[in-house]
Amino acid sequence: MPSILQVEGGHPLHGEITVRGAKNFVPKAMVASLLADTPSELYNVPLIRDTDVVLESAELAWRRNRL
Repeated sequence: MPSILQVEGGHPLHGEITVRGAKNFVPKAMVASLLADTPSELYNVPLIRDTDVVLESAELAWRRNRL
């Protein structure tokens, strides 16, 4: 696997990644998934307060936009 990943603009990204031992990555991935046009699936999400905060914030924003 290359140590550098170069992404050039103008093309949609797709695929899967595996991240190990990066609990601080999950809240960022949750927020990024909200910006996508298609559903995202996150596996092995750790039970940490940060993920709860992001989930609660997203649910609150969704409820406000539904009213």
